[in-house]
Amino acid sequence: MNPEFQRHLWLQFSPLKIILAPLLLGIVIIGVQSSRGVTGQEITEAAYWAFHIIMGFWATRRSADALAEEITSGTWNVQRMSSLSAWQMCWGKILGATSYAWYCAVWLLAVLLFWGSSFQEEHIFIGSPVILSVYLVISALLAIAVSFITLLLLHQKSTGTGKLSTTLAQLAGLLFYALMQSGALIQLLVEGQGVGQIAWYGLKVESPNFLLLFELFVAGWVWIAAYRLMQSELQYRQYPIAFILFLITMFIVLYGFSFEQSNLINFLWAYVIVTYIAFFAQKKDVIRYKLWCFSVKQDQWLSMIRYTPLWVFAYLGAIFIGLMVILIAPDEPFTNLGFSGFDDIFHRRTASGVLVISSAILFLGRDLLFLLWLNFWKKKNADITGFLFLLLCYWPLASVFSWGGLDFLIGFARPGEYENPWMAFGPVALEIIFLLLLFYQKVKRMVNAEPAYAS
Repeated sequence: MNPEFQRHLWLQFSPLKIILAPLLLGIVIIGVQSSRGVTGQEITEAAYWAFHIIMGFWATRRSADALAEEITSGTWNVQRMSSLSAWQMCWGKILGATSYAWYCAVWLLAVLLFWGSSFQEEHIFIGSPVILSVYLVISALLAIAVSFITLLLLHQKSTGTGKLSTTLAQLAGLLFYALMQSGALIQLLVEGQGVGQIAWYGLKVESPNFLLLFELFVAGWVWIAAYRLMQSELQYRQYPIAFILFLITMFIVLYGFSFEQSNLINFLWAYVIVTYIAFFAQKKDVIRYKLWCFSVKQDQWLSMIRYTPLWVFAYLGAIFIGLMVILIAPDEPFTNLGFSGFDDIFHRRTASGVLVISSAILFLGRDLLFLLWLNFWKKKNADITGFLFLLLCYWPLASVFSWGGLDFLIGFARPGEYENPWMAFGPVALEIIFLLLLFYQKVKRMVNAEPAYAS
C-alpha cells in the first residue's frame, strides 16, 4: 500500500469513527421514517444533498489541509526528500486526507442506490441511480484535486499557506464542484430522463452517457495536472508534452460540439482563458527564462522546449485557432461571437471578423508582455497587481473614455472600433512595441549570460 495513503488512513480513522458514520445515518433514517412517514424519495433527496455538503465543503477543505498542515508544521521539506514518487505523494495525500469524508459519502451513495428508483420524476435523477452515483463520485474527485492544486500553486508562488490560502483552495474546489453539479450540464443529466441527446461531430449521443464521459475527461486532466505539479514541487525534470496534449485534446473535444456549424470562435475564447490561467498559475522564474534564452543561443532545442513556459504554447494555440476562424469568417460583420457578453466589448455589429479576431490576439499578447514585464520588475504580488490593472483597463477606464467622448483612446485600453484597421491595430501595436523595448535590454543580458548549470 502507498505509505502516504496508509499514514493518512491511520490519522483519519479510529474504531469509533468507523462505527459512528453508519450508525448516525441509520438512526436518522429510521427515526425520520417512523415519526414522519417519510418516503424513500425524500430520503434519497436528503442523501443527495448531504453528499454535496460532505464532498463539496468538507472534502475540499481536507484536501487543501493535507499539504497546508505539513508546510505549516515544517515537515513538508522532509517529506520531499523521501523515496516516495510524485504519483504516490499526489494521490496518497489527496485521497488519504479525504478518506473519512469518502467513507461517509459511500454510505450516502448506498442510500442513493437503494432508494434511487423512486426518483424517476424528480429533477435530480435521470432513470438509473448508478449513473448519478458515478457522476457524483467523479465530480468529487475533480473538486478535491482542484483544491489540492490551488493550495500547491499558492505555495509555489510564495503567497503563504495560512488559513486564507487554504480557504481560497477550498473555494476553488467548491467552484469546480458546483460547475459540474449545476447549470445546463447537470440539468441535462438529471432532467433528460435518458431521452435527451447531444450532437458531437454529427453523432447523436445520449446525454447521460456523454456528460459522464465529458466529466471524466475534465477530471482526468485535472488529476494529470495535480501529478505534474507535484513533479514540479519534487523538482523532477519536466517537458511540456502533457500540456501540449491537453491543448490538442481540448480542441478535438470542443470542436465536435460545433462540427456542423464550423464555428471555432468559442474555442478561441477557451484558449484565451487557458492562456491566462497558464500564465498566472506558473511561477515566473527569471532563471527559467534565462535558461530558455541561453538554450536558444546555443541551439539546444530540447532544452528550449523544456524551459518554454506553458502559456507560450497556449498562446500559440490561440493564434492557430484565430487564424482558422479568420480563414472561415465571412467578409460581412460577425453576428455571433459565441457569448452575448462580448457584444459591447467588441462592437461586433460594425466589425469584420478579421479585425475582431486579429485585434483580440494582439491584445492577449499585450497583456502577456505587460504581466511578464511586471513580474520581472516587481517581484512581490506582481500577478495580482497586473490582474487588477488590466481589469481596470478593460472596463472602467475604457468606459470613462467612451463617456468622455475620447473614443480614439479606447483602443489603448481594450479592443474598440473596428471599422478602421488603423484604429483596430494602431494603439495595441504601439503598446506592444513599447513593451518590447522595455524587454530589450533585459533579454539581451539574458542571451549573453551563460548559466553554469544550463543543460
